[in-house]
Amino acid sequence: MKMDATGEMEEMFHEDRASSRPKSPHLPMTPTSPESHLTERAERTRRIRRGRLLDDLYTTGWARAERGDLLGALRCYEDVLRIDGDSYHAWLALSIVFRRMEDSARADRCLGVARRLARSAASSPHTTA
Repeated sequence: MKMDATGEMEEMFHEDRASSRPKSPHLPMTPTSPESHLTERAERTRRIRRGRLLDDLYTTGWARAERGDLLGALRCYEDVLRIDGDSYHAWLALSIVFRRMEDSARADRCLGVARRLARSAASSPHTTA
């Protein structure tokens, strides 16, 4: 039964990660001062780098979990949460890792956080489809 729950969570993780890959941020191109385009470009670059870092951490964490390095995977997902504490995917991945570690209590708590974040995102007026 644990394998079914873990398999279902893993499937949710992969589907959600594929559908919500970060897209390049689009900032309005109406500068208010001669230097504002430089500020916008720097902000866009920071967002892209942050997105790439998070994506690398997700990928590394998943690869480590697949190899059986559950502590390494745990560290990767904790790093993601240090950067983005509201990361649905990191909380979901942590629940999978804890489930594989046979720590049901922590797995359930992480899954609960992921579900709350998913509900919150679904009800937010700022989400885009």
